[in-house]
Amino acid sequence: MPGRVAVGAVWASARGRAILSGLLLGVGTAVKLLPALLAPVILRRRPVRAAAAGGAAIAAVGLAYRPHVLAVGPQMLGYLPTYLQEENYGSGSGFLLLGLLGLTGQAAQGVALGLLVAAGLWTLCRCRDVPPARLAVTLVGIAFLIPTPVQPWCAVLLVALIALSGAWEWLAVAVAGYPLYLAAVLAAVLADDTVRAGRLSYGVALAVVAVAALARRSRSA
Repeated sequence: MPGRVAVGAVWASARGRAILSGLLLGVGTAVKLLPALLAPVILRRRPVRAAAAGGAAIAAVGLAYRPHVLAVGPQMLGYLPTYLQEENYGSGSGFLLLGLLGLTGQAAQGVALGLLVAAGLWTLCRCRDVPPARLAVTLVGIAFLIPTPVQPWCAVLLVALIALSGAWEWLAVAVAGYPLYLAAVLAAVLADDTVRAGRLSYGVALAVVAVAALARRSRSA
């Protein structure tokens, strides 16, 4: 469901329906946090439309979470902090591609956060004539290459955006989690090969996307 709602938000944004796109973004974010990655795509419109979309998104999330906040207060984050620790993001070792650069711990966390912010700002600053679907798939794809998630089902949002945009090269990123997940499941047998498998699969995915981007640029030149 979050994937469908997120695609609907991008579709509505492309047609100038600011309030609808904001509402869909808020609903998707309330169900699963991943659609929040699309905020820069939805908010890159003219100031009035951006304000309308942002207000609608905040209202949707606020209405959805208000009963939960009233019931449990600070515990509204639920399992999220534990999840981040289990996936080694707390220690910084979960960012497999950054590990190839020798980054671990707080250094990896800082660089990962900086890259995500830079990707979001790049999206906000892109020309308005760039299709929102193209920006959305690029932004979400980059967001997957930074934390290199082990669960392949997290890429459902990315796959939906690929279908909407036609940027098929990003499928390499969407399937990169499968070798890593298999290695994690067989960790008792593979031992330290889990990290190696993840770096290889996501590294190949990054190479595919880079080659496709260079080929597209050479054709348009």
